[in-house]
Amino acid sequence: MKRRVYKTLRRILRRHLIASTQLIPRRRLSAVYASGIERAELYCDVERTFRVQLDDAELQRVETFGALAAYVVRCLPAAA
Repeated sequence: MKRRVYKTLRRILRRHLIASTQLIPRRRLSAVYASGIERAELYCDVERTFRVQLDDAELQRVETFGALAAYVVRCLPAAA
């Protein structure tokens, strides 16, 4: 399931990228998405795509692409 989430997140992140940037797991999201508005739009798109509710406090601690993928996997229902 993590692989599917990872691939879908990569597709979402590419849609939100302004310039071409490599999406590596340890890359900081703040290096790619400088403004809070860009990150908020990204998180809204992730919530819609995966049909999950992400916690704002937890999202503030998510700093890398890999951490975001792991957090989304934790939020998914166990049956999915």
